[in-house]
Amino acid sequence: ARIYAEDPLRGFLPSTGKLVHLAPPHASAHVRVDTGVEEGDSITPFYDPMIAKLIVHDHDRTAALVRMREALAHYRIVGVANNVEFLGRLVASRSFADADLDTALIEREHDALFPAPAEAHDDVWCIAALAALAHAAAAVGAAASDAHSPWAMRDGWRLNGRAAQHLRFRHAERTREIAATWLEGGRWRLVIDGGSELVASAHLHGDGSINATLGERRVAATVVAQGDRRTVFLGGRSFVLAYLDPLQAAGGEREEEGSGLVSPMPGKVIALLAAAGAKVDKGTPLLVLEAMKMEHTISAPHAGTVKSFRYAAGDQVGEGVELVEFE
Repeated sequence: ARIYAEDPLRGFLPSTGKLVHLAPPHASAHVRVDTGVEEGDSITPFYDPMIAKLIVHDHDRTAALVRMREALAHYRIVGVANNVEFLGRLVASRSFADADLDTALIEREHDALFPAPAEAHDDVWCIAALAALAHAAAAVGAAASDAHSPWAMRDGWRLNGRAAQHLRFRHAERTREIAATWLEGGRWRLVIDGGSELVASAHLHGDGSINATLGERRVAATVVAQGDRRTVFLGGRSFVLAYLDPLQAAGGEREEEGSGLVSPMPGKVIALLAAAGAKVDKGTPLLVLEAMKMEHTISAPHAGTVKSFRYAAGDQVGEGVELVEFE
């Protein structure tokens, strides 16, 4: 399996950026990982965006497929879009399992390979909350000169009883709040959106892996923090949540992002297809960007007016920069 920095949901568009977290499955007599990058390296637009080759083998195809699915389920990448989950769905598809291989496989298995985005279930929100609580406790404990000082505690203690700590996260279009109240024995009472409740505990390791107890169940996951993003790896899938910092909210909501269009990756503007001031319909091509020997057309997201172009043809641009001022 070729592990690539690419986005299957965007036509396998190559992705660039820093490998904030890179944890391949453990190598063994049946699992091998060939790679030339490591955590902290960057995937640039100047070379092929392959991260690694994952090779497995076993006594027959069925057993090898099981090993491949398990290996892919334990691959952790944060910082660039990647095809790990797509490959997991691919090797689990009927056509691949039966070795019914041809160039029409992706089209034939399209529904299985490109399912609707999974909604984060309760375990994901709880794991994110437990990781945040553990990070906060570790940070305060490290900063305190006296580990036994009440100022070093993060259990919500108050004179008339412990107070709940409220943590808010957003996934896709949904925002949820987890109220966490410290209990004895390293446990927390977690209440999601004032409804479902459970008693949980967790041990967070330095690599982001977390061993949690949710009610009577034991759950192993990984949580990687990147700014206000929390990538939760759980059950062979990943979920990206935004942590809504209450201190930031207290200072006022962040301004809405500009209405312009941004570059999906570093590249070169090779053509402007509209004029400043032009009124265009949704889907109207606005400019062409060349990156990784491919041309990408940037189109109007909806009907509106092209106020200005930020760059001219021939200019090099970085990922995420605003290309067009559009309203």
